[in-house]
Parts: sequence; C-alpha cells; structure tokens
Amino acid sequence: MKKKYFAWIRLLLIVLALVFAVSLLFSVKQQTSSDTNVLFVLDVSNSMNARDIIQNDKKNLSDVNKLSRLDLAKEFIQNIMASESDVQYGLLVFWQSAVTLVPATADTGSFIDHLLALNTNILPGGWTNWGSFDSLISSREEYSKIIFFSDADEWIRTQKFEWAENAKKYFVGIWTEGGAVVRYANDNILRSKGKNVYSSLDIDVAESLSSQLDADLFIVESLESIDSVINDIVWDSVKFSFVQFNILLILLTLCVLFVL
Repeated sequence: MKKKYFAWIRLLLIVLALVFAVSLLFSVKQQTSSDTNVLFVLDVSNSMNARDIIQNDKKNLSDVNKLSRLDLAKEFIQNIMASESDVQYGLLVFWQSAVTLVPATADTGSFIDHLLALNTNILPGGWTNWGSFDSLISSREEYSKIIFFSDADEWIRTQKFEWAENAKKYFVGIWTEGGAVVRYANDNILRSKGKNVYSSLDIDVAESLSSQLDADLFIVESLESIDSVINDIVWDSVKFSFVQFNILLILLTLCVLFVL
C-alpha cells in the first residue's frame, strides 16, 4: 500500500515538475514573440561618412580600404534582419532634424532597398540634434526593441529620454579610437578653418549617451565584431534569467531521480 501511495506521489511530482518546466519555456517563447517590432534609429550626419572601420583583411589598413561608419551600420542592420524572422522593422534617420524613412513593415525587400539607397544627403546638415526624434518615438509605443546607430560625434543633450519605456534599447557606437577625417556624401573631406575635421571614439561620450538613452552600449570598431554584438541583441530577449535556469535544472534533476 505504501509503495503504491509513494508511486502516486512520485507521479504527481513529476507531472508538476514538467508543467512548471513547460511554463518556463512558454514564458520565454512569449517574450520572444513580443519582439515583433524593431525600430532602427540611424545617425546620418557627415561624420558617419568617416572611414575608420576595419574590414576582415587587417593587413591592408589604408583609409581607402576601410568601411565608412554608415556602411557598417547598413551591414549591421541587414545582418540583424536576416537573423530574426516574422518581425516588422522601422527605420528612423536623424541629423539636425529627423524623419521616419520606413514605418514598421514586414516587407524586408523594400526596407533594404531604402536602406541601401540611404546617404547623408537625405537631411539638411547642421549640428547633430539628439532631440530631433523625440516626438517621432514618444507617440510610437509599439516597438519592443529600439536600436540606435551613431558615432555620437556631437552630444550636448543633458536631460534623460523619457519615451518608449517598455522597449528594450541598444546603442551601437560605430567608430574607433584611431578615428578618421569627416567626409561629405560625395567623399570630399570636411574642413573647418583651413583644417580637416577629424572624428574619433570618445568612450566618455558613448557611456553618457547610452545612459541618457537608457540603452545597453556596444562599441563596434570592425566588420568582424558585428556578429557577436548581433547575437547579444537578438538573444537578449530569449535568455533564461539565472533564477529560471536554476529552477529548471533542479526540476529536471528531480524528474530524473524520481524516475530512477
């Protein structure tokens, strides 16, 4: 009788453990499915034309054989789109002003056409206004992820951004410590007071900006480094928390012990 009673208890515990394990997996699936709208916010100021991004061939480091920051951002966006299916993507570009270039769409072909045709002539020049897109994002709460791409060459805003609080935000800083000269879209070098204008990584500015954006910071200095950053961003929303992982491990271990 006791053996039969114990068998029923063991069966009940196994069922409860499996139900709980499935609920954990389902919670992760729900979290993943919520990432159905992703907004890319792309800086299109002249400094994004600076060519200081190292390609795979590290032996040839001349300026001519390096990617521009804007080209790397385009490559990054295309790769992240290829890694996530069933997602709608939007594209907002900014400089002194801002415009929603592509509203949220599942038409990735049209999106990429607009992306590849993009250059820094799309908006009037001036200083980089990080407040220019406030109204464009504050009224759009449907985005679950917002990914910013910029070299933060100008950063004067002091107040914290207070929009899209429910969205997960990432700031991808694209520039190097070595830096490069700033160029126009036609590849001419930007000059000021008779000197070439130069732009390089300022980690203090990057950290200050990501803090104001309430975004996770990633610094990208080469083409090779984008895959690891993309993995971190894509899988950020599907990872088990440390507690969830340990609970699931304990439950599965108990199931094995009860079966044995």
